[in-house]
Amino acid sequence: MHYSLGFSLFSLCILAGCGDSPKSILPPESKSDDHHQYLLNVTTSGDFDTVGLQWMGHNETLSAEQDYQFTQAGKQFKAPDIKVSSIAIQCDSEIKESEKHTYELTVNCVTSQVKVHADIGPAYGLDIRYGDMVLPFNSEAIVFDYQPGVAPSIEHLQGPQTCTLAEKKPGLEYQLVCEGLTVGLLGKKLAISRDNQESQIVWENTNKRLIRQGYEWFDEGVWFTSWDDNVHTVHKLAFENGQPTEVVDFGFDAYTVKAHTGKLYALSSPVGGDDNQIAQFVNGQWETVGMYDDMKISGGFSQNNDNLYFNLNKDEGGHALGQIKGSEYVYPKVISEQIDVPSLLPAFNYDGRNFFAGYSQQGNLLVNYLDTVLPYRHEAVFEYENVGDVTLWEDSQQNQYLFYLQNNQVKQFNVKINDVEGTVAFDLDELNTEPVNWLGGDLTTLLVGSANEGDEFGRLRYIKSGDVAVNHAGLKARLATDKDIYVVLPNWRNQDFYFPQNHSKVSTQAAAHGGYLLGYVGDTSGTNATGELWLLSAHDAHKVFSGVLWHGYLGNEYYIDAVSELHVVVQGAGGEMMAISIDSQ
Repeated sequence: MHYSLGFSLFSLCILAGCGDSPKSILPPESKSDDHHQYLLNVTTSGDFDTVGLQWMGHNETLSAEQDYQFTQAGKQFKAPDIKVSSIAIQCDSEIKESEKHTYELTVNCVTSQVKVHADIGPAYGLDIRYGDMVLPFNSEAIVFDYQPGVAPSIEHLQGPQTCTLAEKKPGLEYQLVCEGLTVGLLGKKLAISRDNQESQIVWENTNKRLIRQGYEWFDEGVWFTSWDDNVHTVHKLAFENGQPTEVVDFGFDAYTVKAHTGKLYALSSPVGGDDNQIAQFVNGQWETVGMYDDMKISGGFSQNNDNLYFNLNKDEGGHALGQIKGSEYVYPKVISEQIDVPSLLPAFNYDGRNFFAGYSQQGNLLVNYLDTVLPYRHEAVFEYENVGDVTLWEDSQQNQYLFYLQNNQVKQFNVKINDVEGTVAFDLDELNTEPVNWLGGDLTTLLVGSANEGDEFGRLRYIKSGDVAVNHAGLKARLATDKDIYVVLPNWRNQDFYFPQNHSKVSTQAAAHGGYLLGYVGDTSGTNATGELWLLSAHDAHKVFSGVLWHGYLGNEYYIDAVSELHVVVQGAGGEMMAISIDSQ
């Protein structure tokens, strides 16, 4: 007969004659007015520590893989009862009378393991702790040896998600349920959003600090910075057992943080101070990686695949490029003294060579070749006059191209070395069939559009990401509209490109964020005209809001607040926040 938690205090039913299990054979109960000497032979098997045996006044302890013999006088034979000491032990038993007044009892018990499983695996890695044992959880079930009084817990979340463990079978079976999340602003408060759920406020921000964009996952928490009274503060939204718990403040004046290759970096440039530094969070505190006594940081981090960059102004004049190559800090590289204003574009790799873009005092575009010694680096500059927007784009082969706008035509930076022409990204004739007035995107995505002089908006005509390109007609077909798709110019007024000591230049009017941008489709006839707001990329389109006021859109009341692998958070008028689920490309 089978024993489990609910029946551990009952006698074996099969021994009392109330069961019909084929595993049990119950001999007729002996009845007599005379006392008899009864013999009970017990054989145990299986995997368990101990179980209890109660029989005709005997209270015995049985171990696995042992033989026992007990005798007892009585008027009649009473069925033995097996008592388990743990909910994890399950027993089957069988008894039969081998000869008169002699009975054979076989007991087989096993100790169940504690099982943790998930119907849908978590979006990011995590560990499950059970007692002193910690195991990584993937998409398959994991098991632990049962320990009394111990329950599993969630540790070491490797990405932004909330997780719970639901007890399906008391003490023995748990189901893991995880949901990816994205952090964003809800008014002046910090909130998390999950699919098909109301946003959950996780930081009231009672002091009404200005929360800066840029939310980074590191050390089982979301890191961000805020600004008030000319001082920045670093914060961490901590998680415990799969759930957000509290916001921890760090007494460190850094205006931006960045998680990169398993490390967390921060740039600190206090207003009115000289302590410009890049720092790393190590063992619960911020440690200086590089201190710049003769330079000032002049922008935030820019990322190019595995590398991070940031700009520095030298006190005696000129500029340098701070670098984290892979996971290693590299002392800043001095760029050409001809560059008066650095671009906020990252350094880029074209045809296996590294370049950096900036501007001269006259506003000309300068492209500096970086892979050479300093004296030559000052002269290794390519100059272009009358240039408008400038952007970077990477093809599917990870070659990186700099495009610029000149005389309303898209052109590509191209270097001829040893009489060998540089690589051409693609035929630009498909972009230049009509005048181009603005150019933008990010490293993943190229945006091209037109605009009328003096307008604070433009028309989106082209998106390209990798090998996927969508032209004007394709964009309209995707949105099932015959109307133009409008983009605010510039569309980065609410974005975190600037801080008080910034001396670098944004190179384009239209920025993409993780390959996404916002577009308006609808009536533009007046300030009270309305339309739809769409989230667009080269791969998909999502309607975000309907009934959007045209003048509210032009006033930058709508903007992309955050992009994760699972969501794009869009801010709307009146502090409205919408998290749009996306498919990672």
